[in-house]
Amino acid sequence: MIAINNPLFLSKAFNIIKAFDTPQDEFLTTQLSKKSNISWGHSQKAIKQLCDKGYLTKDKLKGRRRIIRLTEKGKRIWYMTKEINTLL
Repeated sequence: MIAINNPLFLSKAFNIIKAFDTPQDEFLTTQLSKKSNISWGHSQKAIKQLCDKGYLTKDKLKGRRRIIRLTEKGKRIWYMTKEINTLL
């Protein structure tokens, strides 16, 4: 398992959070993988850890499909990423 303080994980986590255009967005896991430009396998590991840490929720739809949303904690990070992007 990748540690949350691992720079590679943080980069992937940052890309996943940045993939949300608004804090209210929701994605299927495959959509989020494509939008964040991370391979499906790596994105699934990062999504799981972000869910475990309370930044994302993963709710089951029909069959094996899952919908991903930002939690309140994740929305705070989303706003910080947008602020950082304006500074760069």
